[in-house]
Amino acid sequence: MELTKFDFKNRVFSVPGVYIFGEGVDRKPMLSVELGDLRAALEMDSLRREFGIEPDSHDYELLQLAESALSHVKYIVPGDQIPTEILDGTASWPIEEQHYETARNRLSIRLAAWAAQRDFRVLDPLEIQELLQTPEVQKHVQQGFQKAAEELGLKTRDEVVQMVEQIGREMAYVEALRSYYDWILRIPGHIRTMQALLKEDRQSLESAIRVNQLASSPIKQYRDMFQNVDAQFQDMASVLRNVPNVIDFIRNVRDDLHRDTLIWAEIEPIWKEMDFEDRRSMRSGLSKLYPFIAQNFMRYGGW
Repeated sequence: MELTKFDFKNRVFSVPGVYIFGEGVDRKPMLSVELGDLRAALEMDSLRREFGIEPDSHDYELLQLAESALSHVKYIVPGDQIPTEILDGTASWPIEEQHYETARNRLSIRLAAWAAQRDFRVLDPLEIQELLQTPEVQKHVQQGFQKAAEELGLKTRDEVVQMVEQIGREMAYVEALRSYYDWILRIPGHIRTMQALLKEDRQSLESAIRVNQLASSPIKQYRDMFQNVDAQFQDMASVLRNVPNVIDFIRNVRDDLHRDTLIWAEIEPIWKEMDFEDRRSMRSGLSKLYPFIAQNFMRYGGW
């Protein structure tokens, strides 16, 4: 029988308030359970041993799935659905219609650029939307659909439209993540502002410098990931010839980026409430940001 939910059978999973969570940047699976007046956290090996969860059992298989699932959800409560990322590769989290529109528009611009053999060099969603309303670009988009159909040996351009729509549905999640990561990618610039305003406060200045050093590598990796996704669409003919592989690539990037949003969510409200014109607010924000970055990203990417 195909597993679709975390319907554990062992008695420990029926204890009120029990859940599985990911500990640390590696999202190591742990069971959180109340034992009397205390809340304990058990590693998976200890859990299996203490409660007799045998290999090849239903619960053993679910615990293996839980380890993968914690890359997609913050915690797992018994009875939760298994994330669709594991079941069929689709995303389990919601996005807005604007992200679908942005993805479609970005692909249309790529198609027009490929057909016209030129680079429109626009990344901002509003600029792309405005450009797509011009007669010249609209003509190039239509030419792109026709050119792709001819190069792929398809009878009608409708098949190309369907492929672009399919890719667009996947890219919409990357666009949602691009929107979310905007505040993270701006951190280095804000840190430079802090360094300038706090230059007479030696302790805060040193904290800002350390945060900048620690945050620069993961933030550069995020920026590179978005750029690598965009680079895949330089040659639309190649993209349309390899739709399954392109979708797999997009989903891998999507899952890697989404996994880290579960980490950044901890500091997001603190950072967004910071007043970058108020020294006291900046000092308070730095005092929280530095240990967060050090704890979660010191080992990120092996640096």
